[in-house]
Amino acid sequence: MTLKEMQEKREKLVTQARAALDEITKNTDESRSAELETRHDAIMAEFDALEARIKREERMASIEAASEQRSTARRPIGHDTEQRGQDGGDEPTIEYRHVFAKVLCGAEVSELEPEERAILRAGVAKFEQRVQTVGTNSAGGYTVPTTLMTEIVRVMKDWGPMFDEDVARVLNTPSGNPMTLPTVDDTAKTPEAHTEGAALTDDGGKDVELGQKVLNAYAFDTEFIRWSWELDMDSVFDMELLLASLLGERLARLGNKQLTTGTGSSAPNGIVTASTLGKTAAAAAAIAADELIDLQHSVNAAYRRSPKCRWQFA
Repeated sequence: MTLKEMQEKREKLVTQARAALDEITKNTDESRSAELETRHDAIMAEFDALEARIKREERMASIEAASEQRSTARRPIGHDTEQRGQDGGDEPTIEYRHVFAKVLCGAEVSELEPEERAILRAGVAKFEQRVQTVGTNSAGGYTVPTTLMTEIVRVMKDWGPMFDEDVARVLNTPSGNPMTLPTVDDTAKTPEAHTEGAALTDDGGKDVELGQKVLNAYAFDTEFIRWSWELDMDSVFDMELLLASLLGERLARLGNKQLTTGTGSSAPNGIVTASTLGKTAAAAAAIAADELIDLQHSVNAAYRRSPKCRWQFA
């Protein structure tokens, strides 16, 4: 189909599409309206495809005209040179580069003339020998940018609940000075039966005995981590925020470990270290359900009633 024929067909499609819409009035029933709308949509789809072909042909014709003008300007004209295609009767020679440019500009291979398709097939082998590749940097790889995802795959490791205020009591202090905590253990003292008229025993055997625990402060550091000003400015990530989060997790993991198994000597007195021995399982690798029940009831009910009472597992 020539360019002129396509342009004429385009005008006909516009007329047909308008006619389909004009048939739809307020008195048209729904089934007929749906049929006319479907017909209109089909005509417009054909129109869009034809319009794209016309634009490609027009652009290709413009490129070919400009190329022919350049070729004519470069073609030598002398007494012993014959310009075939102008004065002579021979048809102008179709070159592979012209056909290849036509395809690159959007022309479908099926739309090419038989001679053009033959020229294109004859030049394929030669064309593929000059392929540019991404795999070789000098052949094109340098032109392909590297894409960096705007997220970091972050390896995680749980650090436990020892900083959880629902489990442990957290005291926020203004400084790291040692803190003295008074204690009293009166659970072993019991009243005695009283005889009417008898004097109360006054030998000091039932006096309340007070004690104290010293809560010391322990400092830990993550050592210096230096990063350049350029990295801070150029990185797609907020380096200060990222490092602060990572270092906070380092301290949390160490703090959880020390508060759990700390020796109490120049270190926190961990819960496992400070606790009294309850039920001991017969075999560490084969703990029985009854042993867990015994362990739970080896803790005095006064502590078991606490909302912060928890099981602790490794």
